[in-house]
Amino acid sequence: MLALASLGLAGTTFYLHQQQSDELARLRAAQAVVAQRPPQLPGTPTPPPVRDPLPAAADLSSASMADVVERVLPAVVNIATTRGGVRGQGPFGPMGVPQGGHGADSLGSGVIVGDDGLVVTNHHVIASGGTILVTLSDGHEYPATIVGADPQTDMALLRLQGVERPLTPIPYGDSSQLRQGDVVLAIGNPFGVGQTVTMGIVSATGRADMGIAEYEDFIQTDAAINPGNSGGALISMRGELVGINTAILSRTGGSHGIGFSIPSNMLRPIVESLLRHGKVVRGWLGVTIQDITPDLASAMGLDAPRGVIVTGIEPGSPAEQAGVQRGDRIERLDAERLLSSAQLRNLVATRGAGARIQLAIARGADRRTVEVALGERPPVAIQAPVAPTVPPQARTQDPRGLPPFGLPPGLVPGVPGLTDPGMRAQPSVPRDLRGADVGGLQVVDLDTRVRAMLGIPPDVRAGAVVVGLRPGSSGEQAGLQPGDVVVEVNRTPVSGVAQLQHEYARAGGNAVLLVRRGAATLYVLMR
Repeated sequence: MLALASLGLAGTTFYLHQQQSDELARLRAAQAVVAQRPPQLPGTPTPPPVRDPLPAAADLSSASMADVVERVLPAVVNIATTRGGVRGQGPFGPMGVPQGGHGADSLGSGVIVGDDGLVVTNHHVIASGGTILVTLSDGHEYPATIVGADPQTDMALLRLQGVERPLTPIPYGDSSQLRQGDVVLAIGNPFGVGQTVTMGIVSATGRADMGIAEYEDFIQTDAAINPGNSGGALISMRGELVGINTAILSRTGGSHGIGFSIPSNMLRPIVESLLRHGKVVRGWLGVTIQDITPDLASAMGLDAPRGVIVTGIEPGSPAEQAGVQRGDRIERLDAERLLSSAQLRNLVATRGAGARIQLAIARGADRRTVEVALGERPPVAIQAPVAPTVPPQARTQDPRGLPPFGLPPGLVPGVPGLTDPGMRAQPSVPRDLRGADVGGLQVVDLDTRVRAMLGIPPDVRAGAVVVGLRPGSSGEQAGLQPGDVVVEVNRTPVSGVAQLQHEYARAGGNAVLLVRRGAATLYVLMR
């Protein structure tokens, strides 16, 4: 069976590939290994040696594409998880009729990153449990144990057991140097037919808010990626690992030229943290943040839609201790100019606990730089990508233009870039609650009865509670929901319905509302 996670518009789906057959390609042995060690974090175990990259192949004269493929193929492996010691028989029965495996729960690919048997793959490839069997390109098969897994990025690190000879790892490349149009190769085991190489280009970089994983910074490629490629390698023309193939956008389950790979610069610190701690230790700033759209920037009187805006501060967090305030616009982290909230979350996470960072902040007309000592991100319950459980009739169209899908924890439809685990499902509002109309919002005062009925957190002390929306109204178009609590209008606190009516009228139909939704806070523009 294909395991898919999210997105389905007229049959469009993100597929997280998990298939493999018993057919194995017999490929030539690797060339000589030259020691090369990547940079290390303090205290990180010494990584195993990897080979020098091939010469840059601008004209493919010094290193042909076949040379690149020959050198990296031995480092790409097939992965199967089994239960009861029985191996599945691959995706095809007689005459190409699909058939289920017998005991095989997950099938995919992996990449050797250490000559002592370290293999990276996608978490969803091994998430079903059971015995993990890894088959090399020369047919040798080894059981594997899990060193550590990171569902938040859909990555896992395995170690092969019983390896008696040095294996052939792929050297890491610098994924930040990839440009649109660069040629890349995707290597894996599509549809279980055996090890396969496809070629394409880098279509885009920095893809985020796709709903595939909690932390996203994907490379998009048109190299053919199909079910079974999950965990396989995305290779540059220097023979370096620049990504781990993870998902595709597809109407059929096959490749339509829109594939997504986790970049090597995100992968490396994850591998190092898993080796050192058995888990990923991420940095924590303690803010909720939101992208700044041109309309929101104009309504808030900002000079340009750059940076990200702080919508909330967690009590006792590193951000609070450093003096960061709600409404601040964070424009840079160290030397990195911020373009999205996803970028800031990734940068903070990869800096790690204990790191000291500089934030360039705009607060009204004032600009300042604050130093923050990052904490360790508290544990957040998150599930691995699974087949969507949202019934088709219950799925709604995402306002960003993405197909409808079952959202993973923390991804908020209609609010680009806002990812917060505190977001909750829309509550059921009792029918006897009837409120005043403000811009198409039916609102009531926040009292003890309303708080109890709608489960509004105790730290929300005042505001106007949305209990309904008039169809087609500005409130509905702005994405407000029943159960939202309006706590500010144009930076002015709202104590209840009367003040909301006054401030909204004073705004002249161009109001920026600060809204509490569950444990999260967001700015919403109502016109």
